[in-house]
Amino acid sequence: MNTETRRDGTVQLADWWEDLLWPRVMASAALGIRPSRIGLVFFGMVAALVVLWVGHELDRLVGKTGMPGPMAAVARGEGPHTALWQVIVTYPVMCVTSMPFTTALLVLVVLPIKVVTAGAVSRMAAVEFARGEFVPWTEAVGYSLRRMGSLLGAVLGPLVAVWLIALVLAAGGFVLLNWPYVNVVGGVLYGLALLLGMAASLIGVVYIAGNLMLVPAVACDGADAVDAIQRAYAYTLDRPVRLVLYLVLAAIGLGIALLILVVLVGAGIGVAYAGAGWWLGERAQAMLLHGTVSVVPGLGDAVPAPEGSYKAGSWLISLWTMIPVYGVLACALSCGVSCATVVYLAMRRICDGQDTSELWMPGEIEGVMQVSLSGRAAEVRVSAAGPTDVDDEL
Repeated sequence: MNTETRRDGTVQLADWWEDLLWPRVMASAALGIRPSRIGLVFFGMVAALVVLWVGHELDRLVGKTGMPGPMAAVARGEGPHTALWQVIVTYPVMCVTSMPFTTALLVLVVLPIKVVTAGAVSRMAAVEFARGEFVPWTEAVGYSLRRMGSLLGAVLGPLVAVWLIALVLAAGGFVLLNWPYVNVVGGVLYGLALLLGMAASLIGVVYIAGNLMLVPAVACDGADAVDAIQRAYAYTLDRPVRLVLYLVLAAIGLGIALLILVVLVGAGIGVAYAGAGWWLGERAQAMLLHGTVSVVPGLGDAVPAPEGSYKAGSWLISLWTMIPVYGVLACALSCGVSCATVVYLAMRRICDGQDTSELWMPGEIEGVMQVSLSGRAAEVRVSAAGPTDVDDEL
Protein backbone atom coordinates (compact mmCIF):
# COMPACT_ATOMS: atom_id res chain seq x y z
CA MET A 1 0.00 0.00 0.00
CA ASN A 2 1.39 3.36 -0.99
CA THR A 3 0.73 5.27 2.21
CA GLU A 4 2.69 8.07 3.77
CA THR A 5 3.35 8.40 7.49
CA ARG A 6 3.68 11.47 9.60
CA ARG A 7 6.68 12.07 11.82
CA ASP A 8 4.86 10.46 14.71
CA GLY A 9 4.45 7.30 12.63
CA THR A 10 0.70 7.51 12.04
CA VAL A 11 -0.74 6.71 8.62
CA GLN A 12 -2.72 9.45 6.90
CA LEU A 13 -6.30 8.31 6.42
CA ALA A 14 -6.64 9.94 2.98
CA ASP A 15 -3.69 7.96 1.62
CA TRP A 16 -5.04 4.73 3.08
CA TRP A 17 -8.45 5.35 1.50
CA GLU A 18 -6.99 6.19 -1.92
CA ASP A 19 -5.04 2.92 -2.03
CA LEU A 20 -8.10 0.74 -1.42
CA LEU A 21 -9.94 -0.23 -4.58
CA TRP A 22 -13.34 -1.41 -3.38
CA PRO A 23 -14.49 1.87 -1.77
CA ARG A 24 -13.51 3.77 -4.90
CA VAL A 25 -15.40 1.28 -7.06
CA MET A 26 -18.46 1.68 -4.87
CA ALA A 27 -18.24 5.48 -5.11
CA SER A 28 -17.58 5.50 -8.86
CA ALA A 29 -21.18 6.39 -9.78
CA ALA A 30 -20.48 9.93 -8.57
CA LEU A 31 -18.17 10.41 -11.57
CA GLY A 32 -21.20 10.31 -13.85
CA ILE A 33 -23.01 13.13 -12.07
CA ARG A 34 -21.43 15.93 -14.08
CA PRO A 35 -23.48 18.31 -16.26
CA SER A 36 -21.30 17.79 -19.34
CA ARG A 37 -21.57 13.99 -19.13
CA ILE A 38 -25.28 13.94 -18.38
CA GLY A 39 -25.92 16.44 -21.17
CA LEU A 40 -23.85 14.44 -23.65
CA VAL A 41 -25.74 11.24 -22.84
CA PHE A 42 -29.07 13.10 -22.92
CA PHE A 43 -28.58 14.43 -26.44
CA GLY A 44 -27.16 11.11 -27.63
CA MET A 45 -30.19 9.35 -26.20
CA VAL A 46 -32.61 11.79 -27.83
CA ALA A 47 -30.85 11.40 -31.19
CA ALA A 48 -31.04 7.61 -30.89
CA LEU A 49 -34.75 7.73 -30.00
CA VAL A 50 -35.49 9.95 -33.01
CA VAL A 51 -33.67 7.53 -35.31
CA LEU A 52 -35.53 4.54 -33.83
CA TRP A 53 -38.84 6.38 -34.26
CA VAL A 54 -38.05 6.93 -37.94
CA GLY A 55 -37.24 3.23 -38.32
CA HIS A 56 -40.48 2.27 -36.57
CA GLU A 57 -42.53 4.49 -38.88
CA LEU A 58 -40.83 3.04 -41.96
CA ASP A 59 -41.51 -0.50 -40.73
CA ARG A 60 -45.14 0.41 -40.10
CA LEU A 61 -45.49 1.69 -43.66
CA VAL A 62 -44.39 -1.67 -45.08
CA GLY A 63 -46.61 -3.66 -42.73
CA LYS A 64 -44.05 -4.78 -40.19
CA THR A 65 -45.81 -4.80 -36.83
CA GLY A 66 -42.87 -5.32 -34.50
CA MET A 67 -40.80 -7.86 -32.65
CA PRO A 68 -42.37 -11.30 -32.01
CA GLY A 69 -42.56 -12.35 -28.39
CA PRO A 70 -40.61 -15.14 -26.68
CA MET A 71 -43.40 -17.66 -27.42
CA ALA A 72 -42.41 -17.56 -31.09
CA ALA A 73 -39.11 -19.19 -30.15
CA VAL A 74 -40.90 -21.78 -27.97
CA ALA A 75 -43.18 -22.65 -30.89
CA ARG A 76 -40.11 -23.59 -32.90
CA GLY A 77 -38.92 -25.94 -30.16
CA GLU A 78 -36.41 -23.57 -28.59
CA GLY A 79 -36.62 -23.85 -24.80
CA PRO A 80 -34.53 -22.61 -21.85
CA HIS A 81 -31.64 -24.90 -22.84
CA THR A 82 -31.10 -22.72 -25.92
CA ALA A 83 -31.37 -19.40 -24.05
CA LEU A 84 -27.90 -18.25 -25.08
CA TRP A 85 -28.61 -19.12 -28.73
CA GLN A 86 -31.87 -17.19 -28.56
CA VAL A 87 -30.23 -14.08 -27.10
CA ILE A 88 -27.27 -13.94 -29.47
CA VAL A 89 -28.64 -15.50 -32.68
CA THR A 90 -32.41 -16.05 -32.72
CA TYR A 91 -33.57 -12.62 -31.55
CA PRO A 92 -31.20 -10.66 -33.83
CA VAL A 93 -32.51 -12.68 -36.78
CA MET A 94 -36.09 -12.03 -35.65
CA CYS A 95 -35.28 -8.32 -35.45
CA VAL A 96 -34.05 -8.32 -39.04
CA THR A 97 -37.13 -10.12 -40.34
CA SER A 98 -39.69 -8.33 -38.16
CA MET A 99 -38.25 -4.80 -38.04
CA PRO A 100 -35.87 -4.46 -41.01
CA PHE A 101 -35.67 -0.66 -41.13
CA THR A 102 -35.42 -0.27 -37.37
CA THR A 103 -32.73 -2.94 -37.18
CA ALA A 104 -30.74 -1.38 -40.02
CA LEU A 105 -30.86 2.06 -38.40
CA LEU A 106 -30.03 0.50 -35.03
CA VAL A 107 -26.81 -1.00 -36.38
CA LEU A 108 -25.79 1.77 -38.78
CA VAL A 109 -26.75 4.87 -36.75
CA VAL A 110 -27.78 4.13 -33.17
CA LEU A 111 -24.88 1.82 -32.34
CA PRO A 112 -22.23 4.35 -33.48
CA ILE A 113 -24.01 7.06 -31.45
CA LYS A 114 -24.00 4.75 -28.44
CA VAL A 115 -20.33 3.76 -28.58
CA VAL A 116 -19.11 7.31 -29.30
CA THR A 117 -21.16 8.70 -26.42
CA ALA A 118 -20.11 5.92 -24.05
CA GLY A 119 -16.48 6.28 -25.12
CA ALA A 120 -16.52 10.03 -24.47
CA VAL A 121 -18.12 9.67 -21.03
CA SER A 122 -15.73 6.85 -20.16
CA ARG A 123 -12.75 8.98 -21.19
CA MET A 124 -13.90 11.94 -19.07
CA ALA A 125 -14.57 9.70 -16.06
CA ALA A 126 -11.23 7.90 -16.44
CA VAL A 127 -9.17 11.09 -16.60
CA GLU A 128 -10.95 12.54 -13.58
CA PHE A 129 -10.60 9.30 -11.61
CA ALA A 130 -6.97 8.65 -12.53
CA ARG A 131 -5.50 12.14 -12.75
CA GLY A 132 -7.99 14.42 -11.03
CA GLU A 133 -8.37 16.45 -14.23
CA PHE A 134 -11.50 17.47 -16.12
CA VAL A 135 -11.63 16.88 -19.88
CA PRO A 136 -13.91 19.17 -21.94
CA TRP A 137 -16.73 17.26 -23.56
CA THR A 138 -15.65 18.42 -27.01
CA GLU A 139 -12.19 16.94 -26.51
CA ALA A 140 -13.66 13.69 -25.18
CA VAL A 141 -16.05 13.38 -28.13
CA GLY A 142 -13.17 14.00 -30.54
CA TYR A 143 -11.14 11.30 -28.79
CA SER A 144 -14.05 8.89 -29.08
CA LEU A 145 -14.79 9.74 -32.72
CA ARG A 146 -11.18 9.04 -33.70
CA ARG A 147 -11.51 5.59 -32.14
CA MET A 148 -15.02 4.79 -33.31
CA GLY A 149 -13.74 1.89 -35.41
CA SER A 150 -12.03 0.33 -32.39
CA LEU A 151 -15.11 0.89 -30.23
CA LEU A 152 -17.43 -0.72 -32.78
CA GLY A 153 -15.00 -3.59 -33.37
CA ALA A 154 -14.66 -4.24 -29.65
CA VAL A 155 -18.42 -4.30 -29.08
CA LEU A 156 -19.32 -6.30 -32.20
CA GLY A 157 -16.25 -8.54 -32.53
CA PRO A 158 -17.31 -11.33 -30.14
CA LEU A 159 -20.86 -11.27 -31.51
CA VAL A 160 -19.57 -11.60 -35.06
CA ALA A 161 -17.44 -14.57 -33.96
CA VAL A 162 -20.51 -16.27 -32.47
CA TRP A 163 -22.57 -15.53 -35.59
CA LEU A 164 -19.85 -17.02 -37.81
CA ILE A 165 -19.78 -20.16 -35.68
CA ALA A 166 -23.57 -20.32 -35.91
CA LEU A 167 -23.35 -20.02 -39.70
CA VAL A 168 -20.77 -22.82 -39.87
CA LEU A 169 -22.96 -25.04 -37.68
CA ALA A 170 -26.04 -24.31 -39.81
CA ALA A 171 -24.19 -24.96 -43.07
CA GLY A 172 -22.59 -28.12 -41.71
CA GLY A 173 -25.91 -29.40 -40.43
CA PHE A 174 -27.59 -28.75 -43.77
CA VAL A 175 -24.88 -30.53 -45.76
CA LEU A 176 -24.06 -33.43 -43.43
CA LEU A 177 -27.30 -34.18 -41.58
CA ASN A 178 -29.98 -33.47 -44.19
CA TRP A 179 -29.37 -36.34 -46.62
CA PRO A 180 -29.57 -40.13 -46.35
CA TYR A 181 -26.23 -41.92 -45.87
CA VAL A 182 -24.43 -38.60 -45.71
CA ASN A 183 -26.01 -38.11 -42.29
CA VAL A 184 -23.87 -40.97 -41.01
CA VAL A 185 -20.81 -38.87 -41.77
CA GLY A 186 -22.52 -35.97 -40.07
CA GLY A 187 -23.11 -38.10 -36.99
CA VAL A 188 -19.43 -39.06 -36.88
CA LEU A 189 -18.39 -35.42 -37.15
CA TYR A 190 -20.98 -34.15 -34.68
CA GLY A 191 -18.27 -33.95 -32.04
CA LEU A 192 -16.82 -31.01 -33.96
CA ALA A 193 -20.21 -29.31 -33.77
CA LEU A 194 -20.17 -29.78 -30.01
CA LEU A 195 -16.71 -28.23 -29.79
CA LEU A 196 -17.84 -25.26 -31.87
CA GLY A 197 -20.93 -24.95 -29.70
CA MET A 198 -18.80 -24.94 -26.55
CA ALA A 199 -16.55 -22.28 -28.05
CA ALA A 200 -19.52 -20.12 -29.01
CA SER A 201 -21.01 -20.55 -25.54
CA LEU A 202 -17.75 -19.53 -23.88
CA ILE A 203 -17.45 -16.47 -26.10
CA GLY A 204 -21.07 -15.52 -25.43
CA VAL A 205 -21.03 -16.06 -21.66
CA VAL A 206 -17.78 -14.16 -21.16
CA TYR A 207 -19.12 -11.40 -23.42
CA ILE A 208 -22.22 -11.06 -21.27
CA ALA A 209 -20.09 -10.98 -18.10
CA GLY A 210 -17.28 -8.73 -19.30
CA ASN A 211 -18.67 -6.60 -22.12
CA LEU A 212 -18.87 -3.57 -19.81
CA MET A 213 -15.06 -3.38 -19.94
CA LEU A 214 -14.79 -3.21 -23.74
CA VAL A 215 -15.47 0.51 -24.18
CA PRO A 216 -13.33 1.52 -21.15
CA ALA A 217 -10.42 -0.49 -22.56
CA VAL A 218 -10.44 1.75 -25.63
CA ALA A 219 -11.14 4.92 -23.65
CA CYS A 220 -8.48 4.34 -20.98
CA ASP A 221 -5.67 2.64 -22.90
CA GLY A 222 -6.27 3.67 -26.50
CA ALA A 223 -6.57 -0.02 -27.34
CA ASP A 224 -7.64 -1.26 -30.74
CA ALA A 225 -10.58 -3.64 -31.05
CA VAL A 226 -8.54 -6.84 -30.73
CA ASP A 227 -6.59 -5.59 -27.71
CA ALA A 228 -9.78 -4.36 -26.01
CA ILE A 229 -11.45 -7.75 -26.49
CA GLN A 230 -8.31 -9.54 -25.27
CA ARG A 231 -8.16 -7.40 -22.13
CA ALA A 232 -11.85 -7.76 -21.28
CA TYR A 233 -11.83 -11.53 -21.78
CA ALA A 234 -8.52 -12.01 -19.95
CA TYR A 235 -9.66 -10.01 -16.93
CA THR A 236 -13.01 -11.81 -16.83
CA LEU A 237 -11.49 -15.29 -17.02
CA ASP A 238 -8.54 -14.48 -14.74
CA ARG A 239 -10.51 -13.05 -11.81
CA PRO A 240 -14.23 -13.79 -12.32
CA VAL A 241 -15.08 -13.64 -8.60
CA ARG A 242 -13.30 -10.31 -8.24
CA LEU A 243 -15.16 -8.97 -11.28
CA VAL A 244 -18.51 -10.01 -9.83
CA LEU A 245 -17.57 -8.40 -6.49
CA TYR A 246 -16.65 -5.11 -8.15
CA LEU A 247 -19.79 -5.14 -10.29
CA VAL A 248 -21.95 -5.72 -7.20
CA LEU A 249 -20.20 -2.90 -5.31
CA ALA A 250 -20.58 -0.57 -8.29
CA ALA A 251 -24.25 -1.53 -8.62
CA ILE A 252 -24.85 -0.76 -4.94
CA GLY A 253 -23.27 2.67 -5.27
CA LEU A 254 -25.18 3.29 -8.50
CA GLY A 255 -28.45 2.25 -6.88
CA ILE A 256 -27.94 4.60 -3.94
CA ALA A 257 -27.09 7.53 -6.22
CA LEU A 258 -30.07 6.91 -8.49
CA LEU A 259 -32.44 6.47 -5.55
CA ILE A 260 -31.48 9.90 -4.23
CA LEU A 261 -31.79 11.41 -7.71
CA VAL A 262 -35.18 9.82 -8.41
CA VAL A 263 -36.53 11.05 -5.07
CA LEU A 264 -35.33 14.60 -5.76
CA VAL A 265 -36.63 14.72 -9.34
CA GLY A 266 -39.91 13.05 -8.40
CA ALA A 267 -40.42 15.53 -5.58
CA GLY A 268 -39.68 18.41 -7.95
CA ILE A 269 -42.23 17.18 -10.48
CA GLY A 270 -44.76 16.68 -7.70
CA VAL A 271 -44.25 20.19 -6.31
CA ALA A 272 -44.59 21.68 -9.81
CA TYR A 273 -47.80 19.71 -10.41
CA ALA A 274 -49.34 20.60 -7.05
CA GLY A 275 -48.35 24.25 -7.21
CA ALA A 276 -49.48 24.83 -10.79
CA GLY A 277 -52.78 23.02 -10.19
CA TRP A 278 -53.69 24.66 -6.89
CA TRP A 279 -56.27 27.09 -8.33
CA LEU A 280 -57.12 25.31 -11.59
CA GLY A 281 -60.58 24.35 -12.74
CA GLU A 282 -61.66 20.80 -13.51
CA ARG A 283 -60.72 20.76 -17.21
CA ALA A 284 -57.40 22.50 -16.63
CA GLN A 285 -56.65 20.11 -13.76
CA ALA A 286 -57.32 17.16 -16.07
CA MET A 287 -55.00 18.70 -18.67
CA LEU A 288 -52.23 19.08 -16.10
CA LEU A 289 -52.70 15.54 -14.80
CA HIS A 290 -52.68 13.99 -18.27
CA GLY A 291 -49.61 15.94 -19.32
CA THR A 292 -47.73 14.95 -16.17
CA VAL A 293 -48.47 11.21 -16.08
CA SER A 294 -48.26 10.61 -19.85
CA VAL A 295 -44.46 10.71 -19.67
CA VAL A 296 -44.69 7.21 -18.14
CA PRO A 297 -45.69 4.64 -20.81
CA GLY A 298 -49.14 3.26 -20.11
CA LEU A 299 -50.21 5.79 -17.50
CA GLY A 300 -51.40 8.32 -20.05
CA ASP A 301 -54.03 5.85 -21.32
CA ALA A 302 -55.48 5.52 -17.81
CA VAL A 303 -56.32 9.24 -17.68
CA PRO A 304 -58.97 10.77 -19.99
CA ALA A 305 -57.30 12.78 -22.75
CA PRO A 306 -58.26 16.47 -22.88
CA GLU A 307 -59.69 18.06 -26.01
CA GLY A 308 -59.23 21.31 -27.90
CA SER A 309 -56.59 23.70 -26.66
CA TYR A 310 -56.32 21.64 -23.48
CA LYS A 311 -54.93 18.80 -25.61
CA ALA A 312 -52.17 21.06 -26.93
CA GLY A 313 -51.48 22.28 -23.40
CA SER A 314 -51.25 18.70 -22.15
CA TRP A 315 -48.77 17.85 -24.92
CA LEU A 316 -46.57 20.82 -24.00
CA ILE A 317 -46.68 19.95 -20.30
CA SER A 318 -45.71 16.38 -21.16
CA LEU A 319 -42.85 17.64 -23.33
CA TRP A 320 -41.44 19.74 -20.49
CA THR A 321 -41.89 16.95 -17.95
CA MET A 322 -39.97 14.55 -20.19
CA ILE A 323 -36.81 16.64 -19.77
CA PRO A 324 -36.21 15.84 -16.08
CA VAL A 325 -37.47 12.27 -16.53
CA TYR A 326 -35.11 11.61 -19.43
CA GLY A 327 -32.46 13.51 -17.51
CA VAL A 328 -32.67 10.89 -14.77
CA LEU A 329 -32.26 8.16 -17.38
CA ALA A 330 -29.31 10.01 -18.92
CA CYS A 331 -27.75 10.37 -15.47
CA ALA A 332 -28.24 6.64 -14.86
CA LEU A 333 -26.46 5.80 -18.12
CA SER A 334 -23.66 8.27 -17.42
CA CYS A 335 -23.15 6.85 -13.94
CA GLY A 336 -23.26 3.32 -15.34
CA VAL A 337 -20.51 4.05 -17.87
CA SER A 338 -18.44 5.69 -15.11
CA CYS A 339 -18.87 2.62 -12.91
CA ALA A 340 -17.79 0.34 -15.77
CA THR A 341 -14.72 2.51 -16.33
CA VAL A 342 -13.60 2.31 -12.70
CA VAL A 343 -14.29 -1.44 -12.63
CA TYR A 344 -12.05 -1.81 -15.69
CA LEU A 345 -9.24 0.19 -14.07
CA ALA A 346 -9.57 -1.85 -10.87
CA MET A 347 -9.47 -5.15 -12.77
CA ARG A 348 -6.47 -3.93 -14.76
CA ARG A 349 -4.72 -3.14 -11.48
CA ILE A 350 -5.44 -6.60 -10.09
CA CYS A 351 -4.65 -8.60 -13.24
CA ASP A 352 -1.86 -6.59 -14.93
CA GLY A 353 -0.37 -4.65 -12.02
CA GLN A 354 -0.93 -1.28 -13.68
CA ASP A 355 -1.76 1.51 -11.30
CA THR A 356 -5.20 3.03 -11.71
CA SER A 357 -3.57 6.42 -12.35
CA GLU A 358 -2.02 5.19 -15.60
CA LEU A 359 -3.86 6.20 -18.76
CA TRP A 360 -2.93 6.42 -22.40
CA MET A 361 -2.34 10.10 -23.06
CA PRO A 362 -1.24 11.60 -26.40
CA GLY A 363 2.43 12.54 -26.18
CA GLU A 364 3.07 10.48 -23.06
CA ILE A 365 3.37 7.01 -24.53
CA GLU A 366 6.95 6.33 -23.51
CA GLY A 367 6.51 7.58 -19.97
CA VAL A 368 3.35 5.58 -19.47
CA MET A 369 4.98 2.44 -20.81
CA GLN A 370 7.94 2.81 -18.47
CA VAL A 371 5.68 3.28 -15.46
CA SER A 372 3.49 0.41 -16.59
CA LEU A 373 6.42 -1.97 -16.96
CA SER A 374 7.86 -1.02 -13.59
CA GLY A 375 4.44 -1.50 -12.00
CA ARG A 376 4.06 -4.94 -13.52
CA ALA A 377 7.55 -5.92 -12.38
CA ALA A 378 6.72 -4.83 -8.85
CA GLU A 379 3.50 -6.83 -8.96
CA VAL A 380 5.40 -9.93 -10.03
CA ARG A 381 7.81 -9.51 -7.09
CA VAL A 382 4.92 -9.06 -4.67
CA SER A 383 3.11 -12.09 -6.07
CA ALA A 384 6.23 -14.20 -5.68
CA ALA A 385 6.61 -13.15 -2.05
CA GLY A 386 2.91 -13.58 -1.21
CA PRO A 387 0.28 -11.00 -0.34
CA THR A 388 1.60 -8.35 2.00
CA ASP A 389 -1.09 -5.72 1.60
CA VAL A 390 -4.80 -5.55 2.17
CA ASP A 391 -5.06 -4.21 -1.39
CA ASP A 392 -3.81 -7.56 -2.72
CA GLU A 393 -7.22 -8.89 -1.73
CA LEU A 394 -9.40 -5.82 -2.29
